Amino acid sequence: MQQHPTLQRIACDGLDSDFDSTGRVTLYLIDSLLQGGYLQIEASRAQVRRVAYAQYNTAVELTYRPKRARHDRQIMQTFQPTLVILEGWGHFQPDEYYTPGTVHEGQHCTVTQGAFRGCAGEWRSEFTAMLDAYVAETGAKVVRDYRGANVGEQCAKTGTLAQ
Repeated sequence: MQQHPTLQRIACDGLDSDFDSTGRVTLYLIDSLLQGGYLQIEASRAQVRRVAYAQYNTAVELTYRPKRARHDRQIMQTFQPTLVILEGWGHFQPDEYYTPGTVHEGQHCTVTQGAFRGCAGEWRSEFTAMLDAYVAETGAKVVRDYRGANVGEQCAKTGTLAQ
C-alpha cells in the first residue's frame, strides 16, 4: 500500500488517540452517499474517536459542528477512512463530483456523469495530489490524516505504517 506523504509526516503518533478541537478546522472526506469526490466542511468544533463498530476495530467516529450551525452532526467511517483535518478555515475547495465530467444533452433532458466511477481510486489519488500541493504551497497544518485501510490497526501491530 502506498503511504500518503502527509500521513508519513504524522506517522503513527496520535492516530489512535482521541482528537478534540474547539477551534476552527476544515474537514475533508469522501461523501458516503456519492462514494466519489471529496467534501470540504468548515467546522467550529470537531471530535474524532477510534471506536469498534460492526466488524471494524478502528472505525473513525467524527462529531462536528458545521460553520454557523447550532447542533453537532456525526459521521462514522469504517473501511478505508478518508478523513483529513486541516487547522483553520479558508482552505482549498476540492473538485466537485460532476466536474470535469461529461454532459450528454438530449432533446428533453441533460445527463451529467462524474469524472470517475463512483468508488474509483482516482478520487483518492486526485485529492492526495491536490492536498499535497496545497500544503507545500501554503504551509497549511494537517492536524490529522486518517486515510488508509485500518491505519490504527497497522500502527498498533507494527508501530509503523505499511509501505
